[in-house]
Amino acid sequence: SFSIERTVKEFPLLAKLPGWLSLSAMKAGRVFAVEGALFHRPGPRLVQGLKLMAALFHPDVFPPPPAAHAKALC
Repeated sequence: SFSIERTVKEFPLLAKLPGWLSLSAMKAGRVFAVEGALFHRPGPRLVQGLKLMAALFHPDVFPPPPAAHAKALC
């Protein structure tokens, strides 16, 4: 539940974990930091969060998410 900025800052720590670089998402360049506030509480932001996840999982079907809500990490 970090901000995108904090997640980006701490991402190199994850890359040092054993097996992290062998994850299929890392190999495919499909790892993202997302705005955690979209998922913390039920309400309108939760719908925004679901749209964000749909766009990240199915970019061929849904429009790209706003840059303020997601950032590619690899």
